[in-house]
Amino acid sequence: MTQEASTLARALALLEVGRPGDALPLLGEAIAADPAAVGPRCLLALALLRLDRPADALTEARHACGVGPDHEWAHRVRSSALSRLGELAGAVAAAEVAVRCAPGNWVCHARLAEALASARRIDDATAFAERALMLAPDEAGAHTRPLPSSTSVPSGGRRRKPTPGPPCPCALTTPSP
Repeated sequence: MTQEASTLARALALLEVGRPGDALPLLGEAIAADPAAVGPRCLLALALLRLDRPADALTEARHACGVGPDHEWAHRVRSSALSRLGELAGAVAAAEVAVRCAPGNWVCHARLAEALASARRIDDATAFAERALMLAPDEAGAHTRPLPSSTSVPSGGRRRKPTPGPPCPCALTTPSP
């Protein structure tokens, strides 16, 4: 394993155990070592999202999109950051780019479903959630409900007021090798 790969593996492990702040210096090293690499920038954006720093995450996600405009992960992370900032139209647009980059990737469709649901486009969100399931029927993550609980109709037939939820798990899924 190269030094760069080892650094990224340690950073990813720190993210997985809930220590995003400890991953930041490692990700900075990885970006300094290879500024043209998309993966470290996406991981840095994810760490920043987990630290509740969506504006900083958006900056890093935009850098990742600039470095790898055809890299779906960069656009998914950008979509999640935009969602966290309440920029729902931008979040949908970024997720749509991710789907265009990787139309066979269920995670892209699930991210788009989440963005559409947040934008209150429930019929469209449902269609993309169903597409994610069709693409990955054996993936546990594809079976998690990508629509926020605020879209459910409680007894009495009235919709509940939307409430902000946790960051989309779709952005937190790293691309498959």
